[in-house]
Amino acid sequence: MEVQNIRIRFLQTTFLLGIAFLFFIAFFNWRQGLKYLAFIKGGFALTLIVALWTIKRWYRATVAVVLVASLIMITAAIYAQIFSGKWVASLWYPLYVFVFSIVTNPIGGVFASIYITLATFVMLVHKYGSLSTDVHYYLVQLISSLAITSLFCIAFYETLRRYEELMKERAERDDLTGVFSRNKIFEILEMEIERAKRGRLPLSIIMFDLDDFKRINDEKGHLFGDTVLKTAARIIQENVRKIDACGRYGGDEFLVVAPQTDETGALVVAERIRQAIKSSNLNIDVSYGIAEYKPDMSLEELVSKADNNLYTYKRSKKAEETPTA
Repeated sequence: MEVQNIRIRFLQTTFLLGIAFLFFIAFFNWRQGLKYLAFIKGGFALTLIVALWTIKRWYRATVAVVLVASLIMITAAIYAQIFSGKWVASLWYPLYVFVFSIVTNPIGGVFASIYITLATFVMLVHKYGSLSTDVHYYLVQLISSLAITSLFCIAFYETLRRYEELMKERAERDDLTGVFSRNKIFEILEMEIERAKRGRLPLSIIMFDLDDFKRINDEKGHLFGDTVLKTAARIIQENVRKIDACGRYGGDEFLVVAPQTDETGALVVAERIRQAIKSSNLNIDVSYGIAEYKPDMSLEELVSKADNNLYTYKRSKKAEETPTA
């Protein structure tokens, strides 16, 4: 979604520049006597004005209309360039290919380059019958400029794609621990609840809380506390199945979603994780709360039950540790 918003903002800026440029060129073409080309470019400018207002609401339809209109304009421009003998239109072909690439993808930009080259070649052959040395030289320049533009667009699009992956990764993963973020683990839990409903399958969640984590932060510092969180997250991930999902619920709390697992199975997993953390070099214990999904239970109710069971477990541990008189 973020990348599409960036693309929309880029296109709106490009449309604004294109509108001013097209009206200027349309006026220039009118003065040259190329009135049909002036009308086509003016019409395309009006199309871009409408597109400014519709692209957010109807992105795909707007893009389709702009592409068809641009194809008509570029064909008319090539025709006017060749049959009027005024070799000026090709100066902005690379810009057209660049915008075409952003609207579609780099393959679209490559096809736009190929179309411009082929259309120019066919019209030149139709007019002259054979190609002179000057025309050959012009075609080499045209192909070179369009090829460089296409390569640039491919690099640009690849950068955009990697940015999209990075933004998606940052949205889905907790920056510190690398496990799923709170929003993402809730999204996964919601999907698993729907799957459990449809298939009448067991589903359990386990909520973990690191004991005395505030004391660790206060005594050993937040950097050491971060190390504890990262190590605990790694241990949890190493002790769950591939179909399970682990996310950071908040602070020092982690949430594990265990599909196709009843409360008894979740207890085995939770105790295994607790023992793994306790026997590590963290010198820390962990508490947990388990909740099994029941029919008609909401996500909030399921998480609340696990949370309540967690604190019941913590209170029972403290009661056992408190010496009796």
